[in-house]
Amino acid sequence: MKKAPTATAVTRIPAPVEDVWRVLVAFDQYAQWHPVLSLDAKPEQIVAGVDIPGRRSVGDTGQQDVT
Repeated sequence: MKKAPTATAVTRIPAPVEDVWRVLVAFDQYAQWHPVLSLDAKPEQIVAGVDIPGRRSVGDTGQQDVT
């Protein structure tokens, strides 16, 4: 079985890791800084390595399921 492609990005953020994590798992507030991505998980369900289902929506392409 062919493995799905994976994207990785690294960014240095001048803030404590706890503050960054709190923003990253506040999925209900994503539209403030990432208007095309919706994620379907609760912050307490998130641990390193878990897959998070969501949707991407841009322009005329409609919605696309993402993990």
